[in-house]
Formats: sequence, structure tokens, C-alpha cells
Amino acid sequence: MKFILYEVTDDYDVVIKLSFENYTYLNAFIEQHTKEKKYVPKFLILEFDINGEIEYITEYIGEAQKSRRCVAEFVE
Repeated sequence: MKFILYEVTDDYDVVIKLSFENYTYLNAFIEQHTKEKKYVPKFLILEFDINGEIEYITEYIGEAQKSRRCVAEFVE
């Protein structure tokens, strides 16, 4: 799997964009980045399958997962 992480503002303007090949590294970044900030960051994460198609969209507020949606639910 591949993960694209966006840190976004409340208006969903992109602050940073990073890609990860490993879920462990993704989580470590979220934990470390949240601890370093003087605010609670908001993250959107796109999870790609082995074919390069978006499988899930996940939203985090700091280290807490707020929502996770399967993209196939919206396409059908």
C-alpha cells in the first residue's frame, strides 16, 4: 500500500503533502508532527491499493482518527 498524507487547514488548504510506503512510518510521522506543533493539525490520508487506485480516505485530528471511508462506497 501507498499513503499520501496532507496536512490541511480548517478550510482544507494544503499545508504539507508527503507520501509513505509504510503504515508504521505514516503513524510515526503523525505522532511526532502533532507533538511538535503548538496547534492540533488536521490530516487527510489517501490509501492506495497495489493497482494505484485510491481505496480509503481517512481524516485525523491530531493523532485521533475522525473518519475513514472506502472510496468504492461513493463510486458505485
